Amino acid sequence: MRIFYVISGFEGGGVEALLSKYIGALPADADCHIVAQNVVAPACQAVFTRAGVTVHLIPGRKSPLAHRRALTALFREYRPDIVHVHTGERAAAALAAARRAGVPRRIHHSHTAKRYEKNPFFCLNLLRSRQTATDLVACGEAAARYAFGKHAARALVLKNGIDVLKYAFSPTVRAETRAALGLSKDATAVLMIARFAKQKNHQAALRIFAAYREKNENAVLLLVGCGRQMARVRRLAARLPAGSVQFLGNRADVAALLSAADRFILPSRFEGLPLTLLEALAAGLSPLVSDRVSREVPSVCNVTYLPVRDTKAWARALENALPQARESAWESLAQAGFSESAMLTGLLALYHLN
Repeated sequence: MRIFYVISGFEGGGVEALLSKYIGALPADADCHIVAQNVVAPACQAVFTRAGVTVHLIPGRKSPLAHRRALTALFREYRPDIVHVHTGERAAAALAAARRAGVPRRIHHSHTAKRYEKNPFFCLNLLRSRQTATDLVACGEAAARYAFGKHAARALVLKNGIDVLKYAFSPTVRAETRAALGLSKDATAVLMIARFAKQKNHQAALRIFAAYREKNENAVLLLVGCGRQMARVRRLAARLPAGSVQFLGNRADVAALLSAADRFILPSRFEGLPLTLLEALAAGLSPLVSDRVSREVPSVCNVTYLPVRDTKAWARALENALPQARESAWESLAQAGFSESAMLTGLLALYHLN
């Protein structure tokens, strides 16, 4: 079986993390390809090439004719069995190219829920995507409603899942990681894991942290990720006290950082069901997220949803966050079906491989 995954680019984000899990679960003889427009995080691309995945870099959507031609040429040359598209409102071009090339399975996978999106161009593209896809997939109910509208009922909800035990809280790892980061025992570590993009709203994270730090001078903000807006965020962070914001880049030890953290924030402008939220919950943190994040985690999980522009409310919530038993927090996620094994079982069923 030959499968083509279409993504925007290699940025070290959640989609690439999912694809790594997907590809690792496929039979050894599966021929996997990734089509992308740019490489922001070369190390992320290297993960796939080392795993034997063929990567195709094509012209970006700013050159629409060249973009469409490259997609069509690739699909006609390689004749994939499945084209699995992860580019949101911009999926129409890849799905149409796959249909022109005679690809039998064309999957549109929605990962976001832009409840406030009114862009007519995006609406038209989503309509075209629904018409050219053979399968509609979403990470949650809200993401399905956003991308597929009245057709959401026929979409497969494939919940994002993680290896819950991998992210389980460890006191030993916490102590070691905090020491490596130079965090004192009385420092409050506020963690945000997100690529540096407009969607993730790092500017709001800095405002929230600055307000919280007015009463908590030992607080430190840990920013994990890379992306196009990192330089801009660095300039804004330079206005805060030296050493109070750490830029950690893309990290392979996210589980350790979650154990080291005391708070977790995600003030995104929009989200579907982010993997980082699940990871934070598995580590026993009580995440503070914007009210534009899909509310599909188990009710037993301690998540606080806040208006994205109400900086004072975020600062108060950080101040009043209640401690919980972190060692057993992963169990609730597993019981609610957010395990990696449940997700991959659903994926193999989608591909008719189980």
